[in-house]
Amino acid sequence: MIDVIYPMRNPDALTRGYGDCALLEEILNGKLWTPPQAYEFVHHDVRTDDEWPDVPGAVVLVNCRNNVDDADWLIDRIDRLGWALVILAGDEEWTFPWHRLPPTATRRTWIQAPTPEQAMWASHVFPGGWYWRTREEIEPHFARYMQRPLRWFFGGQVTHVRRKQCVSALRGVADGELIETDGFLRGVPTSQYHLILAGAKAIPSPSGPYTCDAARPLAAMEAGCVPILDLRKPLDPQFNYWDLVFGEDHPCPEIADWRDVGPVITRIDRDWQTLQPRVFSWWQQWKRDLACRLHHDIATLGAPRPPAMPDDRITVVVTTSPIPSHPSTTVIDETIASIRESLPTAQIVVAVDGVRPEQVYAKDRYFWYIERLLWKCNFEWHNVVPVVLDEWGHQANLTRRALDFVDTETILFVEHDTPVCGDIPWANLIEAIHTGAANAIRLHQDVEIHPDHEAILLDDQPWEVAGVPMRRSSAWWQRPHLASTEFYRRFLDDYFPTTSRTMIEDRLYSPVHLDSLDGNWGRWKVWVYTPKGNMQRSRHLDGRQDQPKFEMRYE
Repeated sequence: MIDVIYPMRNPDALTRGYGDCALLEEILNGKLWTPPQAYEFVHHDVRTDDEWPDVPGAVVLVNCRNNVDDADWLIDRIDRLGWALVILAGDEEWTFPWHRLPPTATRRTWIQAPTPEQAMWASHVFPGGWYWRTREEIEPHFARYMQRPLRWFFGGQVTHVRRKQCVSALRGVADGELIETDGFLRGVPTSQYHLILAGAKAIPSPSGPYTCDAARPLAAMEAGCVPILDLRKPLDPQFNYWDLVFGEDHPCPEIADWRDVGPVITRIDRDWQTLQPRVFSWWQQWKRDLACRLHHDIATLGAPRPPAMPDDRITVVVTTSPIPSHPSTTVIDETIASIRESLPTAQIVVAVDGVRPEQVYAKDRYFWYIERLLWKCNFEWHNVVPVVLDEWGHQANLTRRALDFVDTETILFVEHDTPVCGDIPWANLIEAIHTGAANAIRLHQDVEIHPDHEAILLDDQPWEVAGVPMRRSSAWWQRPHLASTEFYRRFLDDYFPTTSRTMIEDRLYSPVHLDSLDGNWGRWKVWVYTPKGNMQRSRHLDGRQDQPKFEMRYE
């Protein structure tokens, strides 16, 4: 259990509950993502020395704006901790003496809404948060998310030059909705705001008074919208704030002159089927990374992590591509449900391919499928992150991209129409891979080994490996299998140039088979899990139906 301290000596201020910290608290509560071996947290509201918990280390979440006058007390208390992850939030004016809490071997310092100097100095930086209940108020509006009746929407206070410039330009842009107010939260109720937001494509996001930040871009991405990020703010110094907090590779459109907002909205509308999945999936990846970073930093400071369970040691990679049943998600729904029945909390990466030239007729249906899928990843499923390719990469390149989001020793590879089933001894199978006895272990799709397949098994009887029965195989199939992540990365690099467009099985079947015949099976170490009785541990929903298998392209 990790202690989280909310210090506040000012009797007129809250210890917690600030909008700046809403996103952080949802991460601490595990609502947005649960990393492997996740910590649990206990929260302390602290106003006096007597209330400060006597613990060796803690996360200290500081609302800086209301702690400036008590900075000496606060810094002294933090310095007494054996280790600390200090999160400095709520200080857009940069008045808190942040430089007195430098990162050390026993302290990590995160800064919200940073300057360039702070970004270079801090352990980590991140943007402002969103309103409380943002997710809860957006989630009911799936139908409006799918309809998108508005090209754009802005609702907010118009109290400084950047807001005035933005609103002035928006009055000349058609098919949007504009709500102007003269102060914070003086417009429509937040529930109504989020209803309107969910039905818009582009969300112009003019600067706040001190930084380019505001809650608007984060809420927009949570609703699957595309924010237009302001590059300038009312006061100098000017710098690219969004590159600091999101990284230079973020996919959101940026704007320096609000007179250009009309053409930017037109481009968003024109490129919607590519840009929206790119932004929405990136946003979900960013939230995942922030949660993982928080737990990682705590572990780096020396807090013992909970024991690793099988769910903590496996990342599930589910690949998906156009099939006749789209835009329905019925097929992948069943597959994800089967994974969750067997691995309730394991991280899942849903890797979404582009559309191959032969299937261009399916592009629109596939886009609506992706829209549904992204919503499910964000709201309905937990610990499921989408990775969407802009263009067709096929299975090998798609899997290579998915592995960028894998930090566990093993992966469970599952195609979107191949649910897992039955009792699977994950701990034993993981151990077989961990010890090096296996690189890949296939979960059989039939009740028993078909007589025609006996020839590709190298043993008449099972071996007992890590306490489970398995038979060596001289063939590679892409049906569900547990595998070493390192092994996967290696053979993708060795056998699948990025210019290739191919199924993994079609390229790998031959080298695995030939090496096994030549006595080099140990190069691959491919097994089939063969328990007594019913061997079926995966099923096939036949998502492709009667569609032909397209030509593979090798390089």
